[in-house]
Amino acid sequence: MILLGVDPGKTVGLAVYNTITEEMMGSQIVFDDFGDWLNLSLGNVRKDPNLDQDIKVACERYAIRSLKYAADAHWAIEIIGITRYLCKCYSVPLTLQHAGVAKQYANDIKLRKAKWYVPGRDHANDAIRHVALLMASQKIVPPWAA
Repeated sequence: MILLGVDPGKTVGLAVYNTITEEMMGSQIVFDDFGDWLNLSLGNVRKDPNLDQDIKVACERYAIRSLKYAADAHWAIEIIGITRYLCKCYSVPLTLQHAGVAKQYANDIKLRKAKWYVPGRDHANDAIRHVALLMASQKIVPPWAA
């Protein structure tokens, strides 16, 4: 199974976890490249006979908490819309998660213990947190708990 995490915003955090190899990859890309990346990624997983065809996506459920963040909210909202649309196109289950719950479940200490922490890449780490929380919902034990 492939688990994919998305931290939406002007800089998009990405995470991909392969349950067979137990490898986690975290990265960041700019807003304009995200749609193409997700479209290609979901398409490649669906058509590659060597990959386990089961894929699930977790994305932050963005909440505007104050006027300070409202001006830039459109970046996150558009990324969530792109994610929702492409998941529907590829019949991939999408789970929206609250950022605070993901950060509480998989804090920096746990990410470092799992060797998943990406120094200097906060958005990548947030996407990894969303994958970790998705793992919990799938009854997959993360490395820091094993």
